[in-house]
Amino acid sequence: MEFQDGPWRWHTLVRVCRSWRHIVLASPRRLDLQLLCTVGTPVRKYLDCWPPTFPIVINYMFLRWPLPSSEDEDNIVAALENPDRVCSIELVATSPLVEKVSGVM
Repeated sequence: MEFQDGPWRWHTLVRVCRSWRHIVLASPRRLDLQLLCTVGTPVRKYLDCWPPTFPIVINYMFLRWPLPSSEDEDNIVAALENPDRVCSIELVATSPLVEKVSGVM
């Protein structure tokens, strides 16, 4: 099996059983757990569901149409409102979105 660079899909293990969930959530640094925020991810809705020790990876690469929706813009801002958790940002955006993001950053 070949692994891609970037966060692995640890959230699948959390759903297996209570024991696995406890093990995974108790070891965020050892397992290098990260929350991946990308197009369509409801960041604002789910940010409080995960432990505050989990770093956030922001990956919004709008390289083709359509441009980011208002929900995507809100999710980017929600992730950036937690600067102590953000460990990586990859963002391609329009001027209005850059203005919103720079205000939060």
